[in-house]
Amino acid sequence: MKKTKLPIDIINWYISPHTHTLTGHIPLKEYDQLIEKYRLRKGIQYTNVSYIDDRNDEFYRFSNIGNIEYSKKEGDNYIVIDSKKKEYLIKWENMDRYFFDRFLKFTKNYLDDILV
Repeated sequence: MKKTKLPIDIINWYISPHTHTLTGHIPLKEYDQLIEKYRLRKGIQYTNVSYIDDRNDEFYRFSNIGNIEYSKKEGDNYIVIDSKKKEYLIKWENMDRYFFDRFLKFTKNYLDDILV
């Protein structure tokens, strides 16, 4: 049975109004999560962690994901596909607050323009 791959859920994301690139915090892979949890217990400094979600003890790294090829609407949220064909789930409640306040209309229009 083929395992279906879920889209990566990113937080504190935004789409740059000038370059149209997606940027945000991506969760670390499972193995890296374990290493960072071990480091946290031992008091060792984090290596590639830029954000820790206290609600579920998940570690994230900040990443410039790149250009978006197209998007798919899923309810109120969107799934965007980058040039490497990776899928990212972007939820409005996880959008960076600065960009949410200033560029929400632009972002919605841009995602609607590249819908498939």
